[in-house]
Amino acid sequence: MAAMSGTTAAERSRGAGHWSAVLGAVAVVVLITAGIVWLQSDSDVQQSDVARPGVSADALSPAGTPLPDGFAVPEGADLVGTPVQYGFPDSEATREWQALLLVDDDPIATWSALLGRIGSVLGVELDAGTAGGCGVNEGRLQCFISRGGASGPEEKLSITAELLTVPGDVTGHYTIRLLGERIADPYENPIDPWPGGDPPPAPGARPRPDIGEPLVLQGLAQGSEPRDYPLLEGSELLVQYSPGSLTGGFGVLLRILPGADVDAVGRAYAEQGSQYDGAIDERLIEADNATVTVYVPPGGAGGYQATVYAVDNASGRDYVYYELFND
Repeated sequence: MAAMSGTTAAERSRGAGHWSAVLGAVAVVVLITAGIVWLQSDSDVQQSDVARPGVSADALSPAGTPLPDGFAVPEGADLVGTPVQYGFPDSEATREWQALLLVDDDPIATWSALLGRIGSVLGVELDAGTAGGCGVNEGRLQCFISRGGASGPEEKLSITAELLTVPGDVTGHYTIRLLGERIADPYENPIDPWPGGDPPPAPGARPRPDIGEPLVLQGLAQGSEPRDYPLLEGSELLVQYSPGSLTGGFGVLLRILPGADVDAVGRAYAEQGSQYDGAIDERLIEADNATVTVYVPPGGAGGYQATVYAVDNASGRDYVYYELFND
């Protein structure tokens, strides 16, 4: 597979204090039609019974929806929920935002459209037609790119994007994780063109969990089981967008249900993700049309680190990003 080995963008930035403990793989997240859809694969083996429910239409925004730093959702994808904006001024790499996209149909075409937007916003040369950075690893398509550009006085805008599927996800679609940060010396990975051919279809979806059922099925914290990470009251799992770090974990996006308090739900997930007893670090960040509360429970060396972002939007549609990375 092209340019997919080594550490992830998340793991490169984890060393800058516990506030930068998030971020592993990339992405996400889209659906095209209203409500819940079922798609059929055109791969060599017909998969007419594969569940591909996507994400409920009322949690999606279509192609063209504005994103931070002059980006917009590319053709072939929908924005899931809202982006999360945050900053870590004590970190060398100050991450600014993350957005999740759900791929409607053709992941290669969608990735190519995304590369075109990245090149345009950053002012860099990117041959979108080659779908650079994509390859097949163990039967699954993965695409990755990290680029910097749009120079400022002391730093550049850096964009990292990853397209993938996570085993046990509830959507049955490819997702894209898109990350933007301001940094003096952005990492840039070499990318090879897509070799051609039909990409493998996304694996079928598992049913969305009910309250008390496991959020994810594998890649958990060391010494834990799926039942240790249940869906909590007041939230709905929209998508699993990351398998965590190279040694496991997860990243999930949850929607806060009507009548529930986003900060209370966010803190409850932070308590769930604590490696051991101790105080939960809390930070309040004012973002565009939202207040983001960042919860970092006790964890770290020799185990795992969780980070929870409770996004309280002025629109009243609130979300929680919940990430856990194993050491």
